[in-house]
Amino acid sequence: MIAERQKLGTKDVAIVRVEQLSPWPFNALKDTLQKYKNAEVCWSQEENKNNGVWSFAEPRFRNQLKAL
Repeated sequence: MIAERQKLGTKDVAIVRVEQLSPWPFNALKDTLQKYKNAEVCWSQEENKNNGVWSFAEPRFRNQLKAL
């Protein structure tokens, strides 16, 4: 993702890594997401071996976005 952004010279895309999923990092994400209040937010992940993480992260992520 980062390499592609650099290759294209894109300056209007922020990539935020969520390294810790449990406990969910509400405070850290809140601070980061508030910097990008008008941004379109999407979830992406590199490793397909861990596809199941979205079912854990989705409700937390959606609640996080609603709280902004």
